[in-house]
Amino acid sequence: MVGARGGGQRAKLLDARERDRKYLLEYTVQKPEEDEPRHFLSAVSLGFNGRRAPWLSVFAARLERSLPRG
Repeated sequence: MVGARGGGQRAKLLDARERDRKYLLEYTVQKPEEDEPRHFLSAVSLGFNGRRAPWLSVFAARLERSLPRG
């Protein structure tokens, strides 16, 4: 768990992996005023074309209760 000192917000890293120069992160964040954590999926890709290194980032967020259980 990670959180800002005195802020009350908590983050928990669930999974992190690298595949084909893409970095995939799964984590939750819970704010003190919310009853349940928000679940985040993030993908980050770094590229290089000889002159530039483009950065692409995509993420999705859902409340925990809306995730399928299995």
